[in-house]
Amino acid sequence: MAAVQRALDRWVSQGNRLDLFVDLHCHTPLSDGLWLYPADASWLTPQVTESQLAFARNFMNRNYQFSVEPSKTPGCALWYAATRYSGRTGVLAFTSENPLLTIRTARGEKVFTTPEVYRAVGRDWVRAILEYFH
Repeated sequence: MAAVQRALDRWVSQGNRLDLFVDLHCHTPLSDGLWLYPADASWLTPQVTESQLAFARNFMNRNYQFSVEPSKTPGCALWYAATRYSGRTGVLAFTSENPLLTIRTARGEKVFTTPEVYRAVGRDWVRAILEYFH
């Protein structure tokens, strides 16, 4: 935790810019949902909160179903670090929870989480980031 915070602080103090912080996690194999948790709005400006929700809406239900939970916390240290960092700098910050066994396509079909499926989810992330920031 402390090392991640120091690395982020060092990156910015060296004059670099950070626009997005995403912490990718895997969770229980019993769930088939992909979850996206924005940084805690109580730490953020209204403008950053709205930007996060706009990004999340743009990202959801591309090829796979994601649920956005702006009012819940995933309870992990890096989510806290992302929220704290977002509150200090205004960057968008998310924690993504990805199941280990199955996920649902945008059409609602349940598919097993293979490396190819996760590559496809990764491509959705890249497209959403490019569309949002360009």
